[in-house]
Amino acid sequence: MIRSLLLALGTLAVLLASCGHDTAPPSATPTSILAATTTAPLKSTLTLADATPEQPLIVHLGAGTFIVEIADNATEHTVGLSGRDALPLGSGMWFSYDGAGERSFWMRDMHFPIDIVWIDSSMKVVGITEDAPAPSPETSTSELPYYSPEGPVMYVLEINAGLTHDLGIEVGTLAVLGHK
Repeated sequence: MIRSLLLALGTLAVLLASCGHDTAPPSATPTSILAATTTAPLKSTLTLADATPEQPLIVHLGAGTFIVEIADNATEHTVGLSGRDALPLGSGMWFSYDGAGERSFWMRDMHFPIDIVWIDSSMKVVGITEDAPAPSPETSTSELPYYSPEGPVMYVLEINAGLTHDLGIEVGTLAVLGHK
């Protein structure tokens, strides 16, 4: 019920944005709302280097469109979404690596559950970790579970827990990059 309401509110916000209303993000990092379609053409040839604060990266996946923050270096990969209280509706974090490889994620200092979408170099979803829970504050670093896909990946998308199911994102789904 709550997820359906949030999806409806996100769609309404996209409609307002497409009518000329400004839905600027509340911070310097790109965030947005969830929509069934994007407001700009998507191009499979778009690269991460094309993303700017004025033209943030959009990831279209299943029935969802996410404006994402990009983590493309070791420090950003390590920090990820740690220390945040929430992830705004329709946003996510896109992890990019120089090449495909084995990846493992943990939920150190996470305060909310997420879905982790594992994507290969051809932009195909090769695995999904649904509802990775935030650990209790008492959990030591050595006790944190690690989450990994079955094979090598080049990209990882972290989104709010439950969205992969709600938006029909599954193994085999193709991710398409675009701009707002």
